[in-house]
Amino acid sequence: MKLPDIICTLTPERISNDWLDKLVQAGMTCIRINASHLNALQLEEMLKLLTAYRHEHPQAYKIMLDLPGPEFRVFGYEQPLTLDRDGVISITSHRDDALPAATLRTNLQWSAKSAWVNHPVRFMNGELEGVVTEVSEQLIQVRISQGGLLRPNAHIFIEGITYSLPFFGEHDLKFIQSGMKEMIDQLALSLVRTPADIDTVKAQLMARGIRKLPELVVKIETRSAIDCLEQLTELADALIVARGDLGMEVKPEAIPLIQKQLLALGKQRHKPVYIATQILSSMLHSIHPTRAELSDLANAMLEGAAGFVLSEETAIGDYAVEAVAQIRKVVEKIFSPDKLLLQSMVQEHDLEQRFWEILTGSKPYGREIRDLQSISQCLWHKGWAEANAGNVSLLLDPTSDPQLLSILQLIYQQSGQEALFDFAELEWYLVSASGSRFREYSGSGFGSFVLIGTKAYNLAPVARTSIYQDKPMLENPNPMIVFPDTRPPTSEWITHHLTHDWLRKNRPAERVILHSHITDWIIISKIREYHNKPEELIKYIRSLLPELDICLPKGFAIAEFAPSGSSKLAEATLKYLPRTNIIVWEAHGVFITAENFNQAYDRMELLGKAAQVYLGVQQLGMK
Repeated sequence: MKLPDIICTLTPERISNDWLDKLVQAGMTCIRINASHLNALQLEEMLKLLTAYRHEHPQAYKIMLDLPGPEFRVFGYEQPLTLDRDGVISITSHRDDALPAATLRTNLQWSAKSAWVNHPVRFMNGELEGVVTEVSEQLIQVRISQGGLLRPNAHIFIEGITYSLPFFGEHDLKFIQSGMKEMIDQLALSLVRTPADIDTVKAQLMARGIRKLPELVVKIETRSAIDCLEQLTELADALIVARGDLGMEVKPEAIPLIQKQLLALGKQRHKPVYIATQILSSMLHSIHPTRAELSDLANAMLEGAAGFVLSEETAIGDYAVEAVAQIRKVVEKIFSPDKLLLQSMVQEHDLEQRFWEILTGSKPYGREIRDLQSISQCLWHKGWAEANAGNVSLLLDPTSDPQLLSILQLIYQQSGQEALFDFAELEWYLVSASGSRFREYSGSGFGSFVLIGTKAYNLAPVARTSIYQDKPMLENPNPMIVFPDTRPPTSEWITHHLTHDWLRKNRPAERVILHSHITDWIIISKIREYHNKPEELIKYIRSLLPELDICLPKGFAIAEFAPSGSSKLAEATLKYLPRTNIIVWEAHGVFITAENFNQAYDRMELLGKAAQVYLGVQQLGMK
């Protein structure tokens, strides 16, 4: 599975090949360029250096350009300023040399009529605070209540004020044009308020001839964005929980719940969600993080965070490389196949729920399970559901995901079967409960699916056949079903096992098997005219529907009748599998292999249409 990204913010003052080497070795997977602190020339120079390094190290990192958006800052000073408690500072939006030299500049606009007196003011995501004491045409006066060092180009936020700054400006466009020259991977949009903001960006880019857009990463940091999370998630390629600016717009105690909501929404919609702000703030000046920071990291990973954005930690921090390495350590610990760690996270009655969360949140299973659900419902409503093996089933590969492997081991251990069968000998399926002989388990924690474990085959060179092209056949083609209980297999399960084994060796891209009972094909197999003449039947159907040769380039085969409950059905299937991926089981059903469920279902629909046309022609002929 893909591990969480470690996204590092870099500055022009802190960028070189040696520095990049250190960060990449520590675990950095993405570089964030914060355009709020750059001019167009600085950005262009940074991008040239970063892309040149990436040409030499193609797998080193992605590049994310973070646009300023409609933000407000104070500037006009090059070194950090000390703001003392109870001190008063002056801020202006005018460029007037007659104003006192200590006056701070801002892009925030107001008039003498602005009713801002007594409104709280926050700088740098609330690290420094004050209150407006006076408003004039040129100046606002702010009394400091929480002092400290004010960094150059710091954020300013005045509570309770509605701003009218346009979302997308010319400066944003200049930054994007520079970024597109160097092929940035992601474009982060700051202070998004509504879905219309995203549409504006796309329209502006298209109008200027930029057709291939980078991934659009929407930063959730305004109250307005919270009100339309689902729409923004649908339009975005990824999301960032920007906890700094978000904490200016909502109460800080609400942020954990918003973060949890966004992570759940991202998992549901298969959109990455990154966490930003104060990830490892203590490591700005300390080589050791706090325990609270490590817990925050770990819990976010367990809830599905796709990555973490380090801002000041890597932009100006004293221990940037160590901060990156620290996140990597947490990632390795959380995603290690450590059964004891996972067991400490999950109570016994939560195992199935946790398994389901891990499975649906992983790739590619999340999307496949959604397709599996949809297709199994279609088959059930058509009356094509398989009564024994499960009309649709997905073979799981838990070894591809350490968390999935660990939780599956725990589920199996607690079933009581562990002493009878070695976990390593088992193969695992997720089966739709609607048409399964295991439907009594459909009330489990897997919703409308059932988790099935079967004992794998013992490989032995007992017989060599042309089917396996001199590869050994299996000694005992009758695997035992051992989870959720012990029962004999059906001929369909035997065929599933043998076919998956053959596909792994010969067509590994085909991971999906779809088996259904298309009633029309069962009827066709009873027609005496073509009984035991499958090639003539196939040739005739192809003449009725020439488009089959285009839509089904490998054609289809009709396997001879095989009695249920034996390996004969599997042998008949494997006989034709080397030359096709669609097999009609005589008097039984249809067996299709494919790269994904949608492809399998399309093939099955075409085969069903062919059967309908054939029977229709036969009916007309009879009349």
